[in-house]
Amino acid sequence: MMDALTQNIVNRLFADGDKRLTIVINRDGFLSRTDVQNALRHAAVTVRHGKAIDLRVLVELHIDDDTGKTLFICDDEFDIMPDILPRATVMTFQARNLFPRYDWGTIRGRDYGSLRWLFEQKQIVYLTREQTSAMVHEYDNSQARVNDEAQRLLSQWSTVTAKVDFHKPQQWAPQVAAIMSRALELERWPMMRDAVEAFNRRFQDFVKESYAAVAGASLSTRCPRNVTQVLPFVARRQCDKAALVVIDGMNLWQAELLRSHLVVGLPQSMVCTEASFAWLPSTTELSRQAIFRGSRPIDTYNQNPRSEERLWNDFWLNRRLSPIQIYYQFDGDITGISPAWRRVAYVTGDLDEKMHSATDFMYLYDDTKRWVNDGRILNIAGQLLQAGFTVFITTDHGNIETQGEVTLSSDEKVGANWSSRHITLHPSADKSLFARDHNGKVTQADVHSRTFYPVDRRTFSRDSTVTHGGTHWLEVIIPFITISNR
Repeated sequence: MMDALTQNIVNRLFADGDKRLTIVINRDGFLSRTDVQNALRHAAVTVRHGKAIDLRVLVELHIDDDTGKTLFICDDEFDIMPDILPRATVMTFQARNLFPRYDWGTIRGRDYGSLRWLFEQKQIVYLTREQTSAMVHEYDNSQARVNDEAQRLLSQWSTVTAKVDFHKPQQWAPQVAAIMSRALELERWPMMRDAVEAFNRRFQDFVKESYAAVAGASLSTRCPRNVTQVLPFVARRQCDKAALVVIDGMNLWQAELLRSHLVVGLPQSMVCTEASFAWLPSTTELSRQAIFRGSRPIDTYNQNPRSEERLWNDFWLNRRLSPIQIYYQFDGDITGISPAWRRVAYVTGDLDEKMHSATDFMYLYDDTKRWVNDGRILNIAGQLLQAGFTVFITTDHGNIETQGEVTLSSDEKVGANWSSRHITLHPSADKSLFARDHNGKVTQADVHSRTFYPVDRRTFSRDSTVTHGGTHWLEVIIPFITISNR
């Protein structure tokens, strides 16, 4: 949901609903601020700026193909050409007009979060400089309390992660997920980043030393050790009715938001959270295939819902269920549950789409909250539980905030299997040459393989987005939730 300040800005900029382009002269520079532009982008407004030639290029090449709102901020004042004028709203914008009852000189330099809070405090009379300062002080005091809690979260993080057994993520992953979720709720995620990355450096050592053992581990009785064991684990539970819900691209803190929603919405049920490992590379075509194959993925597999359905059916047909007892659905609502069904699979890509469109975790958090509150998964789980199913919820991979940095050459891409977070070189490519050319920026989980991963949060891209495919612990350690009737 868009906050009131951003909504007001958008309404002012695009008051003419028939025009999708607004050209603005912004002498106070407010709309050029990074925090303001981030808020506008989150409100689905494309922000551009420049001179007359930049406006011409924008209009000629992009506007007709773009169905959304575009804001062009003039770097200097120039005459708008007559052919552009009918297609755009041209206006002057001053931020002080958003805050008519505050002393603008007192608040003009405040961050967007504090301006948003001040805007939401409805004032009916003009506040003097002293009164405005008192309001700012009130906000700062409340933020001080938030910062205190954020420091406590960092302390909890240090305690939980001091000595962890990476072989057993179910022992610590639910706790760190709750800490991350709370930090995001408090809008204090930046305070967590260094600690999260320090933890990841330890995890990378574990991956190099032990991921092969994880990938080949025997089936556990508590939860699947890795995605290849999900279906064998469900089969071992010997539930009369079992449903598997796979939420594409859900990381641990997103799963914590979902878990909390399920606990409240399904008070008569038991909700148990564990953790498992994705496949490496942590891409959908490999890791989700591993879930539905119930074994190691293959490179020649064509990832799509129909292929998943075949794998799902084959697994249970080989365990002597009949076709009418097996059901698979991709996205949408489950509108009716047949009494004949004994094994149900439901896969949704909704959260994955939100993840790939997010620039960072703060915006992904907002989108995830809306997705959770939409209630589709809660409704589906409730229907299945009422029909006597035990519900297992998992994902194929998590996700991370990235910083674009490592660029692949066209020669390196030829014949390779690659994403922004991994590359498997073509057999003819020179591994040692690739490692030398990207020295210090790539790593391998298995030195005998031809697969390389950008280190830390880097990507094979210039863009900084939320994505997946690599060995970061937030991509590899994934949730496994079991819901059963009491």
